[in-house]
This record gives sequence, structure tokens and C-alpha cells, in this order.
Amino acid sequence: MGRSLLTIVVFSVLCFLTVEQSYRVYSVGMKAFDPWKLNSLSGIMDSGLIDMVDDPEIYYELKPNIDEYFKGVKLRTNSVGIADQEYPREKPEDTLRIAVVGSSWSMASGVPTDKSYHAILEEQLKRNPDLKAVEFINFSVEYYSLREIVAVTKQRVLDWDPDIILVAVTFTTASLVWDGILVDRELPPKNNPFFDSFALRALASAVGLTLGAPMDTRRESLGPFGMNMLREQLTRSMREINAVARPRGIQTVLLWLAFEELQGLMLENLEVFEEESGIILVRGDLVLLGTKAEQERLRISRFDRHPNELAHQKIADVVEAALIENSLLPAKVSL
Repeated sequence: MGRSLLTIVVFSVLCFLTVEQSYRVYSVGMKAFDPWKLNSLSGIMDSGLIDMVDDPEIYYELKPNIDEYFKGVKLRTNSVGIADQEYPREKPEDTLRIAVVGSSWSMASGVPTDKSYHAILEEQLKRNPDLKAVEFINFSVEYYSLREIVAVTKQRVLDWDPDIILVAVTFTTASLVWDGILVDRELPPKNNPFFDSFALRALASAVGLTLGAPMDTRRESLGPFGMNMLREQLTRSMREINAVARPRGIQTVLLWLAFEELQGLMLENLEVFEEESGIILVRGDLVLLGTKAEQERLRISRFDRHPNELAHQKIADVVEAALIENSLLPAKVSL
């Protein structure tokens, strides 16, 4: 009896481990066989890669000099804690400096730091002999809301003397409620996904349950009926950024990023605001539309909707085209 029970237990455990590993491979591919990469598949809040900031408007920031895995790829930050290479604080002569401010899509979660759309575009422009030097400096951090984006722009970006501020916004970015700053703030403990069950999490999701806490339970997000407030928050953020940028001769560019098409009142409001304010609206969503299968090929994994390297290349191309169209870059010369 005892031996039979032990056999059943061992067989059950082996079956569960086989199912678990199979589902991990199905979910994240070959990363499932690398404990370090698999253990990096967390959100930024519980990654151990950020520090709290004294200013509650900014909330948190990336640690400086990071060289660790995040979402399965290497995340590298420079000496001032931005996900980018080193740049001198003082802008070199004859240099076009573009500051990128956004959240996870622009921090390039799940993509090597040098494969983000702005890093790709910087490398592409370096090969143009008729173009002066161009720098894309990336101030983006995953899970930043519009409040953090505005605060970082005012308190940090302007110190770097940019010529253009590229504000990259997703639905998630815009849907985090602006008001209600947390006074008593602390970071959650570091998560270790290697010890989680991907299979049980999927099973719980299938029956309408959730395993694991949201990224930040204290940050309210607008629901499906909050589109009016979402539009108001987005307009407010662009108005505040434009108010500090325009007097300095800085061009503000709004880059909308999504796998769903921007349409309806949201699009109408942004087009009206673009006309009134002089900002430039770039439709990054349009180059990411397609069938379900086509869009899956543009994501970092089956269950993570962040864009992969191919998607970042598409975004880089549409940003370059928009900058050329608006005379912020010289037109390409066909050889």
C-alpha cells in the first residue's frame, strides 16, 4: 500500500513537472530552459531594478549601471539611470538631440536596449552622411503614467537641452489615473517567476481567477467606461509638456503606440489638439495592425503584448518618416 501510494505521488509530480515545463516553453519559448532569463519575467515594480524617488510626482526610477536580465533580455542603464548608452549632459555642437519619454514600449521591455525603436533610428541616421549628428536619449521607464512622464519632462529632460521631445504613449500609460499621489510609498518584494507555476496561472485565468498581485494594487486604472477621463488626461499631459517646451523652441511630438487602431473621439480630439497646439501626432499603431497571427509575430512572447525587435523596426521607420515629413529631418536621398 505504501509503495503504491509513493508510486502514485512520484508519477503525479513527474506528470505535473512535464506539463509545467511544456507550458513554459509554449508561453515563452527557449527562455524556459534558462533559469536566469525565466526568473526575469516580472514587471518592473517587483523586478528589484528600480529605486523610489523622493519626488512623488516621479515615484520611482531605474537604478544606474544595470546590466541584468529583464523580461528575458539584457537591460542596461547608464550612469544616470536611464535605459540607454552614455551621453554628455551638455549637448555637442551641430547635434540634433531628441528626448524620448514614455513607459514600457519605449524603455523597450523584452527587447535589448540597443534594439529599441529609438536606438535603431539613431543608428540608421548615423549612416546618413548629409545629416548632422543625432542623439535619441531615452528617459522612459516601464509602468510610468502620464503624471510621471510630465514630471520627468519638466524636472529632468529639459536639463539635457533637447531639440525635440518625443512623448510615447500607450493605452496603459494613458489609463493610469493621474491624481491620487501615494504618500506612503514602498516597493513590493522582488518576484521570482522561476518558482511560480505558469500552468496553474493559466488554469486560474481560464476560470476567471487571478494568481499573483497586479503591478501596483494602489494605482487606480481607468476602466472601459473611463474614456472621457483618459482623453482629458492625455490632453492635459501634452498641454503641460508643450507649455514648457514651446517657449524654449522645443518641438513636441506625440507618438501613439498600440496594436489596436486609434479611432473615434480619441483620434478626433488628438487631431484637433495637434492643429491648435502645433504638436506633431505620429501614428505608431498603424504599422502594427494586422491579423491575429501577424500581430503575434510582432510580440515578445505568446502572452506578453510588448513589441519585439521586428515591431520596433516598424516603429522606427514610421517615426523617421514623420520627422522627415515635418521637416525635422532632411528628406532621404535615393541613390
